[in-house]
Parts: sequence; structure tokens; C-alpha cells
Amino acid sequence: DAYTFADSAVDGPDESAYLSIALDPAALVVGTNTLAVELHNFPDFNWDMGFELFLEGCDEETDTDCDGIPDDGAPGEDVPCATGQFEGCDDNCPFAPNPGQEDNAGLGVGSAPDGIGDACQ
Repeated sequence: DAYTFADSAVDGPDESAYLSIALDPAALVVGTNTLAVELHNFPDFNWDMGFELFLEGCDEETDTDCDGIPDDGAPGEDVPCATGQFEGCDDNCPFAPNPGQEDNAGLGVGSAPDGIGDACQ
């Protein structure tokens, strides 16, 4: 209720830290969904509260790690990239999020990119 205070204060760098919470897709319906949020102040009545919400979804059947890069890799089942092409856009590390597809080098120092994302090495 509106008269319930937060359990503790949030200060310093924690004030601008984002919290990530997984939402069960089964809780959503096709069409419009409404999310309700409560903010509770700590008893010192410091009213500089802030709130920002970002809801992002993905299809784990085509993007296992939900990094926005389709896994693909299955012959005959080309999933297009966001830019529309079908070649050279498979996720180079489908089980660890790496939206930039970083591939700075292979396992050896100074080696050339090897097609396996840095997040998987």
C-alpha cells in the first residue's frame, strides 16, 4: 500500500544501477499487456526517486541467448538478420549473449578471428 516504506535506502552508485528481472512469457498475452509497478520510499522522505522500464523479448527458438543475433546454423532454415541478409549473420556464440559478435582472435595471442565469438572462448 502507499504507506509501506522500503526496507532500506539505496545510495551512491546503486542509485543508478539497473535491475534486470526475467518475466515468464506465459504471463503475457497476445495483444496489450499492462505492467504494474510500485515504488516505495525509505522513511527519510527523500523524494528524489526515479524509475525507468525497458521490456525486451526474444524468440528463444531462433535466438537461444536472446542477444538479437539469430542462431540459425540449421541447413534449409535460414533466418534473416535484422538487416535482411541471409549470409554471414549466424550467431558466432549462440549460448552466451554477445550482440556485437566480438571475435577479436582465436585462442592464440595475435591469431586471426576464428569465427567463434570471444564470449565462447
